[in-house]
Amino acid sequence: MKNRIYYTVFSFIFILLTSSDVIGQSQSYWTEDEKKTFKEECLKNLISQNLKDEANITCSCVLEKFLKKYPRAKDAEANGQRKMLQITLSCLPKSVDGGWHPLIQRQFFETCMELSNPNKSIKSPKDFCFCLIGKFQGKYKQEELLNLTELDRNKQIEATSTECNP
Repeated sequence: MKNRIYYTVFSFIFILLTSSDVIGQSQSYWTEDEKKTFKEECLKNLISQNLKDEANITCSCVLEKFLKKYPRAKDAEANGQRKMLQITLSCLPKSVDGGWHPLIQRQFFETCMELSNPNKSIKSPKDFCFCLIGKFQGKYKQEELLNLTELDRNKQIEATSTECNP
């Protein structure tokens, strides 16, 4: 009877220690080649954005977050560029002066231009987007902006757009 209790306790402890969900980490089935390819592509993309100095640290962070979020590389691929961009932006180093990272500014501006160019009610899309960035930078730190949901971001853009396009 005593041996049976020890066996049960040992089995329970073993399950706790080996269960990835219990210890807060999901098991990753990425091969070393998939990890290497992912990081190389990330580095190539950031270097092409003139972010060579921070590319290695940022891509290590991105890979780590993807390994935790997506158990298999094909799961990551299925979620596309938008999720990749969101995670990459969250891994960029914080600005020393509290401002936004240049890549975040550029991404915000480019997205604004894409959305405002077809809109005939916006007199000058370029001026509108610069104004919008200025308003958002005054209101949100980089991390706060990245933590806004898309719905909240859109509401804030709509509320601010009248100030930038009188």
